[in-house]
Amino acid sequence: MYLQKHFNAQMCVLMCVCVCACVDAQDYDKHSPLHVACGEGHTAIIVALVEEGGADINARGGDTGDTPLMMSVREGVIVPV
Repeated sequence: MYLQKHFNAQMCVLMCVCVCACVDAQDYDKHSPLHVACGEGHTAIIVALVEEGGADINARGGDTGDTPLMMSVREGVIVPV
């Protein structure tokens, strides 16, 4: 929370990646950070997670087992691939 007030979200992601945070961890809905970023259309976060963090673009999550790209389509968000 403190970091979000002082840095943008992309910087927070890059900082987490630098300290070897698990970028494929899942929340209570079985969504990874990449699922959330794709579902909300946060392009800079998506790029940071995939290119810098090595996030799994084929990870299945949620009750439907969607990949991050499938989730963005379901949510009606255009994500550059």
